Amino acid sequence: MNILQFTLPHHPSMGGIYTGHEDFRNILNAPIVEVETSSLSNQTKGDYQIKFSGIGFLEKFGVPMNIPKVMSTLEKLKVDIVIIHSLFHIHSLIGYWFARKNGIPYLFVPHGTLDPYVFSYRKILKILWMKMLGQKLIDNSSAVICSTSREAEKASKYLKNANIEICPWGIHEPDKIEDSIWKEDIRKKLNLPAEQKILIFLGRLNHVKRILETAKAFHQLQPQGWTLLIVGYPEEISITQGIEKLADNHSIYYHPPVDSFEKWRFLAAADAFINLSYKENFGYAVAEAALLGLPILISDGVDIYPMLQSAGAADVISINSETEIITGINIFLSRTLPELKKLGLNARQIALDNFTYNSFASKLTNIVKKYAYR
Repeated sequence: MNILQFTLPHHPSMGGIYTGHEDFRNILNAPIVEVETSSLSNQTKGDYQIKFSGIGFLEKFGVPMNIPKVMSTLEKLKVDIVIIHSLFHIHSLIGYWFARKNGIPYLFVPHGTLDPYVFSYRKILKILWMKMLGQKLIDNSSAVICSTSREAEKASKYLKNANIEICPWGIHEPDKIEDSIWKEDIRKKLNLPAEQKILIFLGRLNHVKRILETAKAFHQLQPQGWTLLIVGYPEEISITQGIEKLADNHSIYYHPPVDSFEKWRFLAAADAFINLSYKENFGYAVAEAALLGLPILISDGVDIYPMLQSAGAADVISINSETEIITGINIFLSRTLPELKKLGLNARQIALDNFTYNSFASKLTNIVKKYAYR
């Protein structure tokens, strides 16, 4: 079975979206057709690149100059099914056009792009996009793959005519986790006392993640014995500068992004995990923290929150105001050690029951086989 994916720039800076595309590629042996922007030229990791090039306004608006050549190459692959990831970028238009032109069935994976929060900014442009292309793309798809029931529920306005498949993403757990060694190593690396407890955030430094507000709340609380460790890609300059201004390398510590192995070392070295995003489709870092048995504090914008909350596996808060964030962090970090340990144990069980990589691979493969009918 020949499968082809159409994606955004396939680059690690895309965070969980990059991880998802990579997992689809590895599980399905599905090459990636990406739109490569000039800012990431020659840095992306897709199999086929549609390059934006030109001068003046052509560069600014990203006119894809090599589409005919790429399309000619793709048409020779005899593709059985296409997978289109995300909306509101030209790759989805190209993928839709390619599939329809060649009579190929396609699956659509929203990755949270139909979340109501997404329509709270650049709303008019997105509504126009949905009227001109987005809704047609959804309605004509063989199925829409959502990573959680919560994602499908929030997107229900646009999925009325769609076949919906729920397929929770999966987590690669390291073969060997050396908690005590990694806890010591990371504290030495950060020059923190051995007894210092670490509350970790792992993700892109983007306003959607509300990490600057999280850091400000933590700075105001100054919880004794705790360090807020922020590890992530500096995506937005203003957010990054705000974090760096607050970071004193003791109470608040910022560390640049790390590779996949080092990520697990940092997570295993932590004592608790936090993510107070406006919107988090699935949330790889949340699921990874759960798999390691970390007590978790998340917002109700994280789409896997219902299953964690109902199992007593996380504290879940609303983040409509600074007061809610401050109060939520304070209550969470004021829990007793037995209470935090119980949260962590429950979180690990939820992860083992729902987010294993083998389970994800099996479900995804069956879904694709179901709709590939050339």
